[in-house]
Amino acid sequence: MELTQEKLGDMLEEIGSYEVVLEPDPTQPHLGTKYLQKALSDCRNYMNRVQYYLSQVKMHERLLRTKLKLAESDFELKIAEKLADDVLVRKQSSIEDRKALAMTMLRDEHTYIATLRSELIDTEDTAKLIKAKYDHLKGTVADIKMQRSLVRDDAMIRMEGAGGFDKPVVNQDRSIPSGMRAPVNKDDLNPTDLLSGAKRPDYIPEPVDTQHAQMIADFFNSKITIDDVAPVASAKPDLSKMSSYDDLF
Repeated sequence: MELTQEKLGDMLEEIGSYEVVLEPDPTQPHLGTKYLQKALSDCRNYMNRVQYYLSQVKMHERLLRTKLKLAESDFELKIAEKLADDVLVRKQSSIEDRKALAMTMLRDEHTYIATLRSELIDTEDTAKLIKAKYDHLKGTVADIKMQRSLVRDDAMIRMEGAGGFDKPVVNQDRSIPSGMRAPVNKDDLNPTDLLSGAKRPDYIPEPVDTQHAQMIADFFNSKITIDDVAPVASAKPDLSKMSSYDDLF
């Protein structure tokens, strides 16, 4: 099958419009179960069409190579005949002059070979572009299968009672339900509550006595503000008056 340069250009223009856009979150409810099925079907159809064009271009490339080899063989044979039989060619003093004159007499054949070489280069470049598009669509199919796997995993997690891949909800005190507690206490701790097992937070050990409970409450209720920071860079805090978490227990 012979393909003209116009036909090759039409092929590239057509496959350039083949594009499958994937959603960033395939688990969105409004997409439905047909979203990935349609995306995969479109991509497969594009791949089949691109593969057909690639086979046509490769056949044309093979035909051009055959024509070029035949034309070059015929040209070399005619050159040899001119050098051996043509009287005007044989009158030239040097072998280089004889070959130059013989090639001049075979100008049409030389032009035909140059045309075939140019068409072969264009066809090879077209085949590379079509192959690159096929590889791109093949990668898109892999991405679709990955999204399908994510959707399946998300559905399985939801069926087990979990929340899927939704972003966790954070409470007002910045704690996460069924997860991490708040980084700081929202309200001050009461030393009396620390002595009661029912009111004492789980992350605080039981105090030894009332004085120990007061020390624990003072430690967790202490808050550093911008006014507490020494304005002079060289000023150093009195570490002897500060207590650490380890000193409490």
